[in-house]
Amino acid sequence: EETSAWLRERFKQGAPLPLEGIDNAAVANAFRGSGVITLIPFLSLGEVIGFMALGNKADGNVLNSDDLDLLASLASRAAASIDNAMLYLDLQRRAEDFRRLKEFSDSIVESIDTGICVVNPEGLVQRWNNALERLCGVVSGEALGRPLVELLPPELLAHLKPYLDGSGGDSGEMSSLYKLKITDLHGRERVLNVSYAPLGGLENEREGEGSSGTVFIIDDVTDWVSMEEQMLQRDRLASLGLLAAGVAHEVNTPLTGISSYTQMVARRLPVDEDVGRLLDKIEEQAHRASRIINNLLSFSRVGKREFDRLDLNSLIRETLTLVENQITSPGVRVTTELEPSLSKIVGDRGRLQQVLINLLLNARDSMQTGGEIRISTGNDGERVVCSVADDGIGIPPENISRIYDPFFTTKKTGKGTGLGLSVSYGIIQEHSGEIEVESEVGTGTVFRVRLPAAPPEDGERDARLGE
Repeated sequence: EETSAWLRERFKQGAPLPLEGIDNAAVANAFRGSGVITLIPFLSLGEVIGFMALGNKADGNVLNSDDLDLLASLASRAAASIDNAMLYLDLQRRAEDFRRLKEFSDSIVESIDTGICVVNPEGLVQRWNNALERLCGVVSGEALGRPLVELLPPELLAHLKPYLDGSGGDSGEMSSLYKLKITDLHGRERVLNVSYAPLGGLENEREGEGSSGTVFIIDDVTDWVSMEEQMLQRDRLASLGLLAAGVAHEVNTPLTGISSYTQMVARRLPVDEDVGRLLDKIEEQAHRASRIINNLLSFSRVGKREFDRLDLNSLIRETLTLVENQITSPGVRVTTELEPSLSKIVGDRGRLQQVLINLLLNARDSMQTGGEIRISTGNDGERVVCSVADDGIGIPPENISRIYDPFFTTKKTGKGTGLGLSVSYGIIQEHSGEIEVESEVGTGTVFRVRLPAAPPEDGERDARLGE
């Protein structure tokens, strides 16, 4: 390092350096014995990038001044060539680094679940990632170079159009739209958050020009919104449950009194036929109110729970035996498709049976002219799924979000209290499960209950390993 530093400083003069003229012992010793008698520097922009070490001619004669001038001229050209080669290698390295950085950023953009689209000032798509391909059904190769307004779903375009044509606000600032509802390619409702901002480049900023396009970020938040709604529903049911428990206990006592006093009046007083019918109706309505109160108590989750390992298939068969006469009305038939190797679950037998009875009775009531109730089970990863499907009248879309609300019912007066699905929802939540519905008016409804599968016991684990 000391020799290199000394030579760089000495070579800045640009003239050949005879070895005998080197007054630095360390430098002279580095070349002594190698046959080197003269050093000629390679200079590039005043910097030493190398040197040429020369000895005597092949015939033993020393280099004269003409030889040294010629070699110095060649060294100047060689220095330029070496400098160009080094610059080229550096450019290659930078280009390779840029390529890898671009591949890395492209990989990130294509891997995320959020849709990213870049359009130029003319509204033509310059970037279109995989998430947008899945949402809009247009692959990147077909989207590039096309107007954005031709690619977005109509419902989404209706929300964005004021901003695309500049009438929706300041296009120079980032803006966001939240919880936009659209229908995807498969007919499912999706909820989107959309953000967009001007895409400015350094060159545009230096020249004081506007943005070089717009970047759109489209995030599918359907699952988050569904989870949020479930949490709100759970909180609402918890609050109503506490209220229902108090109301139920307060109302049950006077109802019992009304029923008892009505029976006493009927036994002790001579009444005619009309009065007797009125007393019977009073007692009937008191019993009906008492049934509602009992449902309220169930809804408020009062009482001790007994959780055991259960075979859901066996529970379904047992439940069908209990309600067979109630659901097999004329024209209604029940079919089952139960998975033989269904995983066990952990739950309260009576509570889960109440859910099954509610779903079966609702399915029967929805089929006014007859049809089929289909019950099926299956394994879904670490969950057990039970589906109850019918050929009934279906649920209107505007009622789907309300079916778990207490006292909401579309049945005629006296046919239902509107607590069945509310109670069922609470029971499934209590079992760390989920209940979901798919329905189409005039076609039918499917309720799916998903419950956590119980860990296999030793005997079951050994049997599975044997399979």
